[in-house]
Amino acid sequence: MRVLTYDFEVYPNLVVVTFQSVKTGEFFVFKVTESVNELESLHKFLETPALLAGFNNLFYDDKVLKWVLFNRRLSNETFLKACFKLSSDIIANKRPNIPTLDIFKNIRFLDLFTIKASGMNKVSLKQLAINLRWHKIQDLPYSFDKVLSAEEIEQVILYNKNDVEITTKLYKKVEKKVNMRVKSSETFSVDILNQTESGIADIILEKFYKKIDPTYNFRSNTKREYVNLGDCIAQSVKFQTPQLQKFLNQIKNVRYVPGKKCDFEVHYGGVVFSIGVGGIHTQDAPGIFESTSEYNYRDADGTSFYPNLVINNNAYPAHLKKEFIGVVQEIINIRQPAKKAGGKAFKQLKSLDTNDRQYQDLLDYAEEQMSISNILKITANSIIGKFNFEHSWLYDPKAFCRVTLTGQLQLLMLAERLYQNGFELISANTDGVVAKIPVARDDEYYAICKAWEKDTLINLEYTDYQKYIRRDVNNYLTIKPDGELKQKGIFVTDVDLYKGFKHPIVKKALLEYYVNKTPVSETIKSEQSIYEFCISQKSGKQFQMQFWTATHKEDLQKTNRFYVSNGGGNFVKVDKESGKVNRIVADSCVTMLNDVDESIPISEYDINYDWYIRQVQDIVDIIEPRQLSLF
Repeated sequence: MRVLTYDFEVYPNLVVVTFQSVKTGEFFVFKVTESVNELESLHKFLETPALLAGFNNLFYDDKVLKWVLFNRRLSNETFLKACFKLSSDIIANKRPNIPTLDIFKNIRFLDLFTIKASGMNKVSLKQLAINLRWHKIQDLPYSFDKVLSAEEIEQVILYNKNDVEITTKLYKKVEKKVNMRVKSSETFSVDILNQTESGIADIILEKFYKKIDPTYNFRSNTKREYVNLGDCIAQSVKFQTPQLQKFLNQIKNVRYVPGKKCDFEVHYGGVVFSIGVGGIHTQDAPGIFESTSEYNYRDADGTSFYPNLVINNNAYPAHLKKEFIGVVQEIINIRQPAKKAGGKAFKQLKSLDTNDRQYQDLLDYAEEQMSISNILKITANSIIGKFNFEHSWLYDPKAFCRVTLTGQLQLLMLAERLYQNGFELISANTDGVVAKIPVARDDEYYAICKAWEKDTLINLEYTDYQKYIRRDVNNYLTIKPDGELKQKGIFVTDVDLYKGFKHPIVKKALLEYYVNKTPVSETIKSEQSIYEFCISQKSGKQFQMQFWTATHKEDLQKTNRFYVSNGGGNFVKVDKESGKVNRIVADSCVTMLNDVDESIPISEYDINYDWYIRQVQDIVDIIEPRQLSLF
């Protein structure tokens, strides 16, 4: 099936839809104006089966497309007027009745907005374009209700084409996630193509639970005014020291009110542990920890920690049958062999020629197994969050506390046993404990861990770190003996598609400094892509973004890209009501860069390299004493 990205623009005197083939890059443009009508050609174009991928198209473009084809034989004047009204009604959430045609039996719709969109992760296509390092960032050039001139019509079509190109690049970026949804939809006989990860988990869990309770309506849940935490802690939670025994009793006597903050702290083993109804973490000071021939820094992590805690503690919502535990176990039992089989198949592919007849069959099998594994991982890991989400059919605060509180206290048990036997504690977070292990005491360390595994029924996985660099518990870099990296927070160099874009060169320079001891100035000044220095800024409706120089003030669009420069001007946000002005970068000039000419060499951008070096220096100064010679 061909895959096409597409996007509509609707004005009082223009309806245009642009498609692009993901495979070939070819464009197909169909429009209606007062004198042109290309809808019959559009109808013929869509007679061939296709997957149509858009951005937020389930809300808007899909509806417009169905209406357009159904009404394609109206006169141009009537069509334009009616289509503009339809578009306005959709935007205003009036939910107009949209007829459909048999042609859509050959069409599948994919909304790339749903791949990640949920809560705070919702971002605009323009922000995604910046994150994808797209050359042209452009908001709608004219108000949606403007009657366009001939020249403006051409500009809107160019704008429309640019949005489709961005959508194509986004599709390619998330294509593996799309394929995972397609394959898993077939495997589990469900439709999860346009679901968020949370939505996928709901559908899979519902399908599994229906096997044991076919009549359940998935609308009820268990709300509680309070939860006695003493009723939520497993019998296996036992401490050896009076300090932690007292701490445990303190927690047991607490009555937790769902939705309210409920945190506890204990200073133990030279570390401050924070425990609540969420996850355990330590309050970690900045530092660098490096293994030697005499000792190793080792992380012991609970395997499938939360799903196994659900099973081990018989934690299920009160309104569901106890067989729900079997559902969780079944998901784990299916996932584990699928993960193993997929991994084995991918390894076997390395020994085959891509032209070998067996290659494609083995690739299909590997992708199918890994899709099953990944979907079920998403599903299993979502359960604990749904226990604590009041709009979920799995909601039950007591079940949530039984899992999270028991898990945290069991990790604290491991930390206590290690410390009581003379092992230095370094950190704890979510599902694991990091400690300093003398090489000569490896056997003793593993014996302690094995005993803990027997008591808690949680298996541990071990990871040795050659080097562990951290600013705090959520921002760290680890380097394994084989050179493999684990990056969190400020050390993550890959750009998150669903967050703001903020000078990736800073993280790249930070990583190079700690991994390869490359001077920060060398990394920054040798970078040849202007995109790596860029920063994004989006404003709300209450603000007007402006660019100020000594001679003029220029109004800007809502979503903008810029970099810090020696010359240029000031990028400001002006409150439309109060007139209050805030500089986006207070300590330097900037240059706006919504349009990038990729033929321009980096030397012509007049980058303020010292500013970027300072950003890295500020982080390093927190982690370790300033090393001026390395800058």
